[in-house]
Amino acid sequence: MAKPAPAPAADEAATEAPPAKPKGGFIKKLLLAVIIALLVFVFIAVAFVGGLLLGKHKSGGGDEEAAHETAVAESKEPELHDPIVVDNAQPPVYIELPPYVKNLDPAEGERFVQAKIVLEVATDPKYAAMIEARKPQINDIINRILASKKPSDIRTATGQEALSQEILTAINDALGYARPAQPSGPWGPVIKVLFNSLIIQ
Repeated sequence: MAKPAPAPAADEAATEAPPAKPKGGFIKKLLLAVIIALLVFVFIAVAFVGGLLLGKHKSGGGDEEAAHETAVAESKEPELHDPIVVDNAQPPVYIELPPYVKNLDPAEGERFVQAKIVLEVATDPKYAAMIEARKPQINDIINRILASKKPSDIRTATGQEALSQEILTAINDALGYARPAQPSGPWGPVIKVLFNSLIIQ
């Protein structure tokens, strides 16, 4: 009578055995997903590195390409600005620059110039603000121009007028307003360069 008892244990073992298969299947699926993810990652990394290498290879002739891009950029039309309008109904706008004391070109002996310069600026307030913001650059421009002159270059009225025009052109150009070939009126924020004094010593 005691022998039939083991049969239920076998049934229990039979009923407990099937859950082990899903665990093995889950692990296999997990491993497969990890492998696929690694393969995708490797593929993306290879593609990225390959793209970098290809880009470097293409830029190997960078000098020619850079020269071509520079030429294309320089061939573009200059940036257009609002036209400079002088409103004679308003009082002129003057900006006084600091006094300049500069050694002249020593070709005619050691001489220096003392200059007090005032800029007449277009009446729109934005131009005066533009000049004020760029004063260090403007001072540098004027110092360089004065240092390049010999006393004979700026002793006469004609020489001083030429100096005035050179400074005017250089400042407007630095502000992004290139002088047109045949200007018909004001073409940049600085309309006139005036000398309050110009003394050569």
